[in-house]
Amino acid sequence: MKTRIIGIVLVCLACIGGTRLILPAADSEGEKERLRSKVDVFMRAKLFSSQSVLEGLTTENFDLIQQGAEKMIVMSKAAEWRAQEGERYAQDTAQFIAAAKDLVRQARKRNIDGATLSYLQLTMNCVDCHKHIREERPSGTLIPQRKAGR
Repeated sequence: MKTRIIGIVLVCLACIGGTRLILPAADSEGEKERLRSKVDVFMRAKLFSSQSVLEGLTTENFDLIQQGAEKMIVMSKAAEWRAQEGERYAQDTAQFIAAAKDLVRQARKRNIDGATLSYLQLTMNCVDCHKHIREERPSGTLIPQRKAGR
């Protein structure tokens, strides 16, 4: 059971790596590039926290799981996270925070299976939000996917 859940989580993480990131509207090319850089750094930090949680899950390090989840909760409330506003985006964010809070709860209970399922839900929220963004935003307002080797 644990191996199957961890496998699913790894597949979801691979999907996240291939997503495109959102950009708020910008007036000039220079402003667009500055925003791309800012959002890219922020999203990479979120991904790093997510990877810390995965490491904690695979090693049953509950402190690492809890720390990574708590960082993602704080980041989800930051201004940089709010690159796009709207009802659907607010709903995606609320679901993400709920999954991250459940992940913290499961880590405190030292429940590896519960934490793994919470992490899977959190990852699914990430993928779902990026899917919505790709569907709703014009292609010119997205950050291109990272090229291999960068």
